[in-house]
Amino acid sequence: MLYKIGTSKFISMTYMLMDIIPVVGRLNLFFQKENVDVALVKVNLDHCLHQLHSLKTVPGPYEHQLDTDLDIVAKQFKQHEISLSPHHDVQSVKVKFLNNLIGNITERFPDTDLLTAFGVLSMRPVGLLSGKDLHDWGDEAINVLIRHFGEEKEHTWVDEDKKTNTSKSDLRSAQI
Repeated sequence: MLYKIGTSKFISMTYMLMDIIPVVGRLNLFFQKENVDVALVKVNLDHCLHQLHSLKTVPGPYEHQLDTDLDIVAKQFKQHEISLSPHHDVQSVKVKFLNNLIGNITERFPDTDLLTAFGVLSMRPVGLLSGKDLHDWGDEAINVLIRHFGEEKEHTWVDEDKKTNTSKSDLRSAQI
């Protein structure tokens, strides 16, 4: 077992993952909250994807630390003897791994505009808007929700005379 983990390739890959996993971990923790704010989904996704794209070209803190901890010439990692792995190109493996990870995240959340549109339901910024801005606020987000979820609905209710009434409405024709 020591032979497998005591190699420059294993150590390099571990340091690479130490830069990547916290980025994905923060996104994971966001979705584990008891009350996820759907208005922040796109922001968190965009931030995670931006950081992952950045790691393809800009070394992370652990990748910088690897230069200090791993001495290829002396075949040592933090004063411990290791074996050198032949032809391990960490950068190409890192880029391939990041491309697959970014692709998986993007595939899982293809329509972030719909998720962002749910933020209109919280009405959080309403108190900060002026009269004109307040009049137009939320129209675009509501239209996104209507386009996605709008279909004819049938509603049944009982009026004061205990008669059952049915009406049909079309959310697509709703006026805002």
